[in-house]
Amino acid sequence: DLLIRHDNHFGLPHEDAIRRDFTINGLFYNLERGEVIDYVGGMPDLERGVVRTIGEPGVRFREDPVRILRAIKFSARLDMGIERSVCKAMIEHRAELHKAAKPRVLEEILRLIRGGAAHRSIFLALDLGVLEEILPSLAASLESSRELAEHVFGMLTIIDDLAAADELPSDAVLLAALFSGAYQLALESGDLSAADAVAEALTEANERLVLPRRLRDRVTTLLLIQRRLR
Repeated sequence: DLLIRHDNHFGLPHEDAIRRDFTINGLFYNLERGEVIDYVGGMPDLERGVVRTIGEPGVRFREDPVRILRAIKFSARLDMGIERSVCKAMIEHRAELHKAAKPRVLEEILRLIRGGAAHRSIFLALDLGVLEEILPSLAASLESSRELAEHVFGMLTIIDDLAAADELPSDAVLLAALFSGAYQLALESGDLSAADAVAEALTEANERLVLPRRLRDRVTTLLLIQRRLR
């Protein structure tokens, strides 16, 4: 088990650089000289537009599985490709995400949606099987119906437009958009009341991400109100 549980050690710049996750995150800047210091090959990767780990990808993802979500975030937000061995390791070790602290996983998912590339981020997470590993019911809802998928990804596109205009909605709105398809699927697939359908759609998120109660209640209210408005 390579999982890092304590990581508060600091060293010299080159020592800290090689402990970072991706080469593009291992760059330093000398304020006096006005120059970039690159110990890990981050500048060539930045110029090539590729996300690459510092060191062997499988080891880095087993040390901290949340790095898998960070790779998706950087790729989507910066419109960069993911190096082939890194992509392969993300798929191979995606089950390691179950070892990560649940609040950290929730925060990274929110960052995927907040960062101005929610559509690309969630699509990439779905395509790589990462979303299925974290939230299998949510992934299944997006794959069950083209209409539901278009609805959810359409809202994620609107969220990206709002982020670009510096009008990003609250986290409750972001999650309500993400789980709206799962809610609709629960309504259509069983004899459930609207409240019960919301509870079913959010059950997995409550268990796997430990949604704060206040956030969960706001998401529930938003989903119920949207149905009433329609």
